Formats: sequence, C-alpha cells, structure tokens
Amino acid sequence: MRLAGLRNRRQADARDTALIRKAASICLSYPDIAFSARLALVERAVDDLDDAAAAPFRRFVAFAGPQDSYDLAAAYVETFDQRNRASLYLTWWTAGDTRNRGEELVKFIAAYREAGYEYGGEELPDHLPVVLDFASCGGEYAAEIGGALLGEYRGGLEKLRESLARAKRDSYADHAAALVGAVLATVPPTTPGGHRS
Repeated sequence: MRLAGLRNRRQADARDTALIRKAASICLSYPDIAFSARLALVERAVDDLDDAAAAPFRRFVAFAGPQDSYDLAAAYVETFDQRNRASLYLTWWTAGDTRNRGEELVKFIAAYREAGYEYGGEELPDHLPVVLDFASCGGEYAAEIGGALLGEYRGGLEKLRESLARAKRDSYADHAAALVGAVLATVPPTTPGGHRS
C-alpha cells in the first residue's frame, strides 16, 4: 500500500513538472499571432497545479493576455533579443559568443537524438523554450534527459532570473523572472561540487 502511494506521488510530481515546463515553454516563446490562444490553454492547464505553482502563470496570463500583440512582441524583443544579460540561450551563460558555444550546442543536439528526436527547429537547440518543450512533451526518457540539461545549466537559469528580476515591477521582464523561477523549482539544486542533490 505504501509503495503504491509513493508511486502515485512520483507520477503526480512528474506530471506537475511536465506541466510547469510546458507552460513556461509557451509563455517564454515569442508572442506570435497564435500566442493569445496558447495563453488560454496555459490558463486552463495550470488549474491542475497547486496555487503556489500556478501563481506565476496566472499572473503572466493576466499581464500578457489583454495586451496588443504588437506591444507584447516589442516587449519580448526588448527583454530578450536586445540584451544579452537576459539571453534565453542557455549556452550563452556558460560560453558567451565564443567557439566553445558550438561544442555546447552539439551536446544539446546529441541529447535530443539520444531520446529519439531529430532537432530541426527554427531556434538554436539551447533556446530555453525549446529545451522546456522537449523536457515536457517527449516522454519519460526525454523528461529525464531534458531535466539533466536544465540541471547542467541551472547556474545560467539562476543568472537569467536575477537579471530579469532587476526590471521594473509588472513589466514583461518582471513576469518572465517569475516564470524562470517556476522552472528552477523543477530543477534539483546542485551541490558545491556540481552534483545534483
């Protein structure tokens, strides 16, 4: 009986983690013409989470949902594309714009292949929404591999959240910081030796 309860808890935790990662993937993606429809899906989906986990998504939907799509796209570009200090590319935080970054990008492609996926997206494979989507929708093995990638780049995610959190209150960046915080809550912390605890 106790084993069944533990198994059920693990399944619920895995489901919640996948839901948080998928919702963050949607919210942190470029707000194109279909963005408002995807936000409506996020709003409904996070009802399955506890209130604390759902809160950053509800706040983001309330902030972004009523905005004009052009204004929202401009805020996104200003937040992520015009300032490297808020880069959504995970390898930027570890390699910057150096030759080493290419080697790190190959690691992402290899990880996707290991889980049975050929990466052919428009964004680079280390783009946070891409990694989150992979870690949430690719099945149990992809969730494990995607989670390991997120864990390896946890330091970059923490720097991204800190950078975004310096923005004006109730700005696009402020809400994005809360979303990155929600993602970090799904990534086990690392110990000083670099191992996950």
